[in-house]
Amino acid sequence: MLKNALPIIWLVILLIGLPVLVEAAYIPCLPSITHSLNVTPSRVEHTLAIYLFGFSLGMIFLGLPFGSNWTKTVYFSGAFHFYFRVFRLLLFS
Repeated sequence: MLKNALPIIWLVILLIGLPVLVEAAYIPCLPSITHSLNVTPSRVEHTLAIYLFGFSLGMIFLGLPFGSNWTKTVYFSGAFHFYFRVFRLLLFS
């Protein structure tokens, strides 16, 4: 049983660490992306915000089936309110 679970554990570790690696590689490139595409820095920063927003939505909707009913309710309501407020801030900034 433990031998079969080991690849799944490594897959979970990889999926959890992927956004951190993407951010670490993307943020230092922001000035060169801004210069190459001839856009304002805020437009390039919005791409990172959109990526993180999409990733968080995936974590909410794909991660919910793996919790108990009480955990789903609390997690979903809290995450929905948080991400909705962040999205409104991004929309009006």
